[in-house]
Amino acid sequence: MKGWNKYKGGLSVYDDDLYSIYTEYHGLEVMFHVSTYLPHQAITDKYGQQWERKRFIGNDIVVIVFYEGTTPLDPSTFVSNFNHVFALVTRVLRKGKVFYKVHMCYKNGVADSLPPLPEDHEFERGEGFRDFFLTKLINSERCTMSAPQFYKKQERVRRELFQEMVQEFPKPKKTSKAARRSSTPALCYMDTAMIRDLAARQQKQQAEAAAVSAGGGGSAGGATSSSGGGASGGAGGGV
Repeated sequence: MKGWNKYKGGLSVYDDDLYSIYTEYHGLEVMFHVSTYLPHQAITDKYGQQWERKRFIGNDIVVIVFYEGTTPLDPSTFVSNFNHVFALVTRVLRKGKVFYKVHMCYKNGVADSLPPLPEDHEFERGEGFRDFFLTKLINSERCTMSAPQFYKKQERVRRELFQEMVQEFPKPKKTSKAARRSSTPALCYMDTAMIRDLAARQQKQQAEAAAVSAGGGGSAGGATSSSGGGASGGAGGGV
C-alpha cells in the first residue's frame, strides 16, 4: 500500500508491509478490508483481540465471509452497529471446475438487493460471477443507506452540516426600500417626479425649437443675443 494514490478505504499508504485487494467497477473504486492482510498487532489485550483489524471490518456495512465449515453461521455473532449485510461464500469443486455458492443475510430494515440470486445459489468462477457479485454488494450497501437506522443518522449529519454552512455563510440582511433607492445610481433609477420633470423639459425644448423654426434667422439671432447679452452683462457686472 505504500505510495498508493487511489482510493485506500482508510488504510495506511506509508507502510511497506501492508497489502490489500482493490478493484474498479463501472467507475466505482472498491477496496476490500481482508482480515489476513490488515495490520497485525504484536501486543493485544488479555483476550488476544486484534482491535486494529476489528476497527476496519467492524465499520464496514457489507461483510463477505468465505465459509469453509458445515455448521450454519449466525451473523448475530458479529457485534457491530455498522455490519448490516453478510455475504456467505462457499467454494465448491465439481468435475475439476470451481463454483461458488452464495447466500445473503440482511439485518432487519434492509431490503434485499438486486440482482436476485438464482435458485441453486451457485455460480461458476469467472467474469460473469464477478459482475454479479460486485453488483450485488454495491446495491446491498445502497439499500442499507435507505434503512431507517442509517437514514436517520444521515439526516442528522446532513442537518448539522447544513447548520454549520448557514452559520459560516449567513444570508445577507434585507435592506429597506429607501436604502436600496438611495444606493442606486441616479442614471439607473428615476422616480415619478423625475419622469414628470424630464417630460416637461423635453416639451419646453420642443416648443422653443418650433418657435425658432417659425421665426426664421432673426428670432434665432435674437434668442442668441438675448442669451448672450445676459451672459455678457453678468460677466461685466462682475468685473
